[in-house]
Amino acid sequence: MIFASLLFLSTFILQEGNEAKDLFEQMAKKMDNAKTLQIEFETMNQRGDEKREASGTLALADENRMRIELVMASPRGDQKVLILSNGKKTFQIQGSRRREIETAEGRNELVQQISSRLGVMVGFMFSEPSAKVGDRKKIDEFVTLTDFKMGVSEKVDGREANLVSFLARISIKDDEAAIKVWIDSETGLPLKRSITPYRDGKPSEDEMLETYVKITLDAEIPADHFAIPAEEPEKKEK
Repeated sequence: MIFASLLFLSTFILQEGNEAKDLFEQMAKKMDNAKTLQIEFETMNQRGDEKREASGTLALADENRMRIELVMASPRGDQKVLILSNGKKTFQIQGSRRREIETAEGRNELVQQISSRLGVMVGFMFSEPSAKVGDRKKIDEFVTLTDFKMGVSEKVDGREANLVSFLARISIKDDEAAIKVWIDSETGLPLKRSITPYRDGKPSEDEMLETYVKITLDAEIPADHFAIPAEEPEKKEK
């Protein structure tokens, strides 16, 4: 009788894991297959009583064109970072400072895959090619997702959402995190995502929360959205 109960329990857990994984993979596939992807988002990083807020937008289009804007709240005033690519050249612009960074083939596909699975802020970290990534252009080559579980459905900003949790590992960074994502039951797109990094093999007290204000798939994006602005001439001292 005990063994029969254990068998029933293990079957239930397996089914629950498969349901959660299937739901998550459907969401990721929908975002991965979009010809253009636009995300408006807000983030909050919390470490103990300390909180840091930011907001931004992500736009990805064909021909390796990309625009990521991030505005970070600061006591000294908002700090804005822009990564902009017309597909041939890519610049990181912060205030009056700008520097050209590598425009790697397949970069947009990688950023799109990371954003759908791990969030926009993780995608932002991979928008500048890393030597550790090398020729690995597919996320499955260095990101492993396991331990999928379904949580209790709840509302996010008035919308019904299915909660999926899982463990993510980025092998090239030797990072692990527990992730929760609330998936809109109507659109199948994420509404909110919680990321808790692991430290010393255990979840830390830190948390990063991403809230997706708006996600748009396959809409036409004007070409000038990716235009590189002319560099301002240096001001000469009088």
